Amino acid sequence: MAVAIAAALLLAGCSSNDSKIYDSFKCARVAVMMNRPAEAKVAAAKAEPYLAQIKTSESQYRLLLSQKFTDDLELHRYDRNVAAKIIAKAYESGTCQALYN
Repeated sequence: MAVAIAAALLLAGCSSNDSKIYDSFKCARVAVMMNRPAEAKVAAAKAEPYLAQIKTSESQYRLLLSQKFTDDLELHRYDRNVAAKIIAKAYESGTCQALYN
């Protein structure tokens, strides 16, 4: 039950902590896709204080983050060139650039 509630909150974007965690996750993931592991580590580390407050299983929560990432970027719908542009746009976003510093 707690996992279902956390999923609903995450997917609805109701919590500012969920939003901060998702932004960190998304930016870390696109940094990895751009072969920028140092920036990925910095972005991921910024989510740690918020992850400590999550009341559900961390592994389940990370699965939810991964699903949200898949749903948001929809990379599977595009060819490699378009997907690369989507990834680069996310990587270059103000949100991600702020998390990399």
